[in-house]
Order: sequence, then structure tokens, then C-alpha cells
Amino acid sequence: MQLENDQIGKIEVQWKNILNVKWIEHTNTQKFWSEVSNYRDASGSNLFSELSEFATRLLVLPWSNAEVERLFSQMNLAKTKIRNLAIRFTSYNKSRITETHKMLFGL
Repeated sequence: MQLENDQIGKIEVQWKNILNVKWIEHTNTQKFWSEVSNYRDASGSNLFSELSEFATRLLVLPWSNAEVERLFSQMNLAKTKIRNLAIRFTSYNKSRITETHKMLFGL
């Protein structure tokens, strides 16, 4: 998201002034920014248009992929470390069983 310096300045001024308006919706993020976006003063202009557009753009960004990364990490753990340990343990047991079988039955 590229912003020009004048846009950043407008957003900062609007951010500082946003508390000067008594907002109806302030518990739900989407409804709040919708209210800010639809706000009109006595002259019919929106004093927070750049700020509401900026906030809306931020809200549509994808959430963190931490949950997906955690899932892949768990799958990786199950597929590699534990599996490798099980394979080594199984191989070790097979060789021990084979040795024991040879000793007992003289093969």
C-alpha cells in the first residue's frame, strides 16, 4: 500500500480529529469504520474520507498465517522427527529379533 506524503499528512490530521465526533458504533470494527466512511458534516463533506479508506484497506489485508504455520509445524513434527524415531526404533527391533531368531534356531 503506497501512500503519498500529503495523504499521510491528511490521515494523521483526521486521526487526531476522530475523537471530536461522538460515534454511535464503537465496539464493532467493521461497523465503526463503515460509520466513519458514511459520516457527513453540516456541509455534506466527509472529514475522515482518507482515514476511513486507509482503515478499510488495512482491514481487508489477510490475517496472520500463524495458525497455518503452526499446523504445518505440527504436521512436520509428526511426519519427520517422530516418524524417523519410529523407523529407527523399528529397524533396531527388527535387527534384534533377527539376531535372536538366528541364535535360537541356528539360521
